[in-house]
Amino acid sequence: MSMGSLKCSNCGGSNRDEARSCAHCGSPIPVSQSHQPPPQPVNHTQPTPQDPSPIKSGYNNVKTWTLIAIILVIAACVVIASFLLLSGETDHNERGLYVDKATIEYFFFSGDSYVNTIVWVTNEGGSSQDVTGCQLKTALFYEGVLMDEKVVDLNGLLEPLSSTLYQVEFHSVGGVLSFGEEARVRVTLVDSDGTVLDTDDYRYTMS
Repeated sequence: MSMGSLKCSNCGGSNRDEARSCAHCGSPIPVSQSHQPPPQPVNHTQPTPQDPSPIKSGYNNVKTWTLIAIILVIAACVVIASFLLLSGETDHNERGLYVDKATIEYFFFSGDSYVNTIVWVTNEGGSSQDVTGCQLKTALFYEGVLMDEKVVDLNGLLEPLSSTLYQVEFHSVGGVLSFGEEARVRVTLVDSDGTVLDTDDYRYTMS
């Protein structure tokens, strides 16, 4: 049996590398002197980064397009609101009073032409409105030319979610309306302090 290079610290005898006690004197051999297996090499290779998940990439695309859609909707709302302000539309004002609709009737009597206009003023608010001092201003345009203007004073209470009818008569200057000619009535609802609450145009074409 061959001996290794491991020396006993007690008697100096040679022992095998894997020995735990001296074969000559029986003294224990410290573990630090015995043969240790060589250390394993450390792998310093960096892991290869994985490709981005296609699911995550698709999710990011959906988020991007959703954000773009929201921005477009907001921009469209701003454009519509700006248009309404510039055009003078005042429907759904703070008081809740507005011109709901109007009908125009044309008739001829004793050599004069008349345009009879019936206007519905509506209270869309949740409580009664005192319309005393409010005015309903109407202007008649015949073939684009202003022919006459009228002012109707409003008074009393207008119940919530209800309408009141107002009738206005105009003399049509220039005789009888011919076939295809147009009469236009502009109706403006004005508050008691002069604030314009609503304005709308209504047309009648002779047929």
